[in-house]
Amino acid sequence: MKRLRKRALPFATREALNSTAKAARGLAKKNVRSKMILRNKFTLASVQAIFERKSLIIDKQRSIVGSTQPYMERQEFGGRRTSRGRYGVPIPTRDASNEGRGASPRKKLPTRINKLRNIRLRGKRKGKNRRHTNALIIQHAIDGRKTKHVFMKTDRGPGIYSVKGMAKGKAKVKLIHDLSYKAVAIPKRQWLLPAVDKAAKSMPANYKRSLRRQLIKHGIFKG
Repeated sequence: MKRLRKRALPFATREALNSTAKAARGLAKKNVRSKMILRNKFTLASVQAIFERKSLIIDKQRSIVGSTQPYMERQEFGGRRTSRGRYGVPIPTRDASNEGRGASPRKKLPTRINKLRNIRLRGKRKGKNRRHTNALIIQHAIDGRKTKHVFMKTDRGPGIYSVKGMAKGKAKVKLIHDLSYKAVAIPKRQWLLPAVDKAAKSMPANYKRSLRRQLIKHGIFKG
């Protein structure tokens, strides 16, 4: 009984706990892939597990699953993003990712040329009124070879537009980043809680297997 209490049970609980944490980490990564638009492998790599390695005191054994990145908490619980500048929070549109107006919601990231960090706005123009100002801005941006980005205020609000074309009447003008909203709500995309809940259901079976293995290992049970 001493071996059971001192060795078999603590090792079994620790092993079962770590197995469950490993399963939760795998499920959490799967949720991240399916629920989020990933820019790179950085977000996925932030989902990690810290396994219990030392303690044989059952009540103190801990395994942790989560993300090393603070923004993943906002994804899990939702939040609010507020603009600190003169205009609103830049919201990429479907045209920014070349998905077109049929894509709802947007499922891809903006193309390289339409990412905010790559955009260089054309010089400002001043007309008699807003409509005239926008016409001057578009005319100035027309190149015929490359897409140019401009800032304009329209009936729908301020935004960053792409302009491509050789003549005013044939130029293609598309809203790339909407700047109409000073604050936007970030909806919950729970990636962790569902993973932990699902993995926790396997805990009894994990413990049963681990305990059997420890009982055999310590000669308490012959199998």
